[in-house]
Amino acid sequence: MNIALLASGKGSNVKNILSHFQEIDDININLVATNNPNSPVIQYAKDFNVDSRLFHRKEFSKSGYLLQLVQCYNIDLVVLAGFLLMIPEEFVQKFKGRIINVHPSLLPHYGGKGMYGDHVHNAVLANKEIKSGITFHYVNENYDEGKIIKQFEVSLSEEESLNSLKKKINALEMTHFPQINIALMISKDKIHEIIFEADTPAGKIFDLSLLILILLSVLAVMLESVDSLRNQYQSYFDLAEWTFTIIFSLEYVLRLSSVKNPIKYMTSFYGIIDLLALLPSYLGIAIGANTNNISSIKTIRTIRLIRIFRILKLIRYVKEAKALKDAFIATRQRIVVFLFVVLSIVILMGTIIYLIEDPKDGFTSIPRSIYWAIVTLTTVGYGDIAPQTALGQFFASIIMILGYAIIAVPTGLISVELSKVSLNTQACSSCSYDNHDDDALFCKKCGAELNPESI
Repeated sequence: MNIALLASGKGSNVKNILSHFQEIDDININLVATNNPNSPVIQYAKDFNVDSRLFHRKEFSKSGYLLQLVQCYNIDLVVLAGFLLMIPEEFVQKFKGRIINVHPSLLPHYGGKGMYGDHVHNAVLANKEIKSGITFHYVNENYDEGKIIKQFEVSLSEEESLNSLKKKINALEMTHFPQINIALMISKDKIHEIIFEADTPAGKIFDLSLLILILLSVLAVMLESVDSLRNQYQSYFDLAEWTFTIIFSLEYVLRLSSVKNPIKYMTSFYGIIDLLALLPSYLGIAIGANTNNISSIKTIRTIRLIRIFRILKLIRYVKEAKALKDAFIATRQRIVVFLFVVLSIVILMGTIIYLIEDPKDGFTSIPRSIYWAIVTLTTVGYGDIAPQTALGQFFASIIMILGYAIIAVPTGLISVELSKVSLNTQACSSCSYDNHDDDALFCKKCGAELNPESI
């Protein structure tokens, strides 16, 4: 996990964070940046062998500047440690949920533009507050209005002075700033590792639990379609359905929150499947709330039956499913050629049988004879039409034997490719790319680190 620290002032928090993470291998401070040429943070960065960057306000406000900077250093989390400039809206939108700030008051009190440092403390003292503290929050487009992560408070006495209040607030920041960073990063990385990958004990337990839930939910859908069971146990089916829906909804939210590009996941194959697993229940409520006639009940049942697509969620949890897909892709040209050969055989055999057999036996046209050849080649016949002459039966026997023989061709093609396919399940949390080599440490698509070890 890579962090960038942005500061404008004395940088006491920057020094504290640099010192704290110096001994932690899995979390790297890759960049310290400031708009203040007199700030000691540049020297702090040098002391800890961290790259530093000094920029001007105009340069910082340019569209794309900050985004290019964090991309250059492969940054996962931006921490504002006494940084006074407004973060560009474009960057906030693209880095949403990955920018945090600490404010020296208990927000939403004493926040907003111009409320920083002594301005905050003087306002707290002027209003004779009995407590103050610090607020860790995500950064959005407005000053100090992002979602609150955690707050820590201290009691204030009647004799509280500016200096004593500053010391109390500074002590809170020194104690809690590094821990908040660790908690945020570990939780998000750990969630991604557990939910998206199956190479760890926790990931395997999660996958197995979800497999069981998916199978049970599909079983419930099938049993609910039996009239006698539905009439007798409808309330239990409803309870089971909403239990599954709530669990799958939480899973979907966790998947979106643990990836760096939620929109990309939402529009991916698995993202769409996850959404299909949820929509029927919610759509059933929406439709049922508006109409009560028999037609709407049938519509609700039809929509709820779409829940059977949850079975497709199983694909994610079977390593071999991806391997099989890759094998099919690798052999697609040879399989196409093979299918053309099969097509040629059934056309040829169908035409021959049409010429040999009497129309009264069912072979009334070449297309119908080709249908017979396809059925015979794949299933040894339904018995709806069958050759009656010895010569026709001879060709039918050849087709049946060919039917068994051709099974070996695609099986051999795919088996060869399967032996080459890796069963690696690592998924990149930045771009969701999952086709990595077994020994890959970084994503081959975006360069982000794969599965940094948890602390």
